[in-house]
Amino acid sequence: MKIRGLLAILMVASSNLIYAAGPHDAKPLYGGRVSVIKDVDIELVAKSNELKVYLRDHGKPLEVKRGGAKVTLLQGGATKDYELALKGGHFELAGNFQVSKDTKAIVIVQLNDKAITARYTLD
Repeated sequence: MKIRGLLAILMVASSNLIYAAGPHDAKPLYGGRVSVIKDVDIELVAKSNELKVYLRDHGKPLEVKRGGAKVTLLQGGATKDYELALKGGHFELAGNFQVSKDTKAIVIVQLNDKAITARYTLD
């Protein structure tokens, strides 16, 4: 009986720890799509005239002083790569982009000798 009680207490205690360390809420702040990779929220804003990538750490803006971002757009067998410039704490590129429903996007962000890759399907 004592063992069952001890197991029940351990199960309740561990379930609270698991719940407290669960995923955080990653909502888009700039009208894009969000992926959470290694506790970094990567928001891709892909429009026909701009590509932007915003980084957050648990909802707080991630301070980016240097690094790089590359966006690859895949649509109907065609692949286009774009290098985004760092501008005001996020990465962006203006131009004319083929972004439509079912376009796939791969974002690779290079920060402090670490690369983070996120994948998206755009609407």
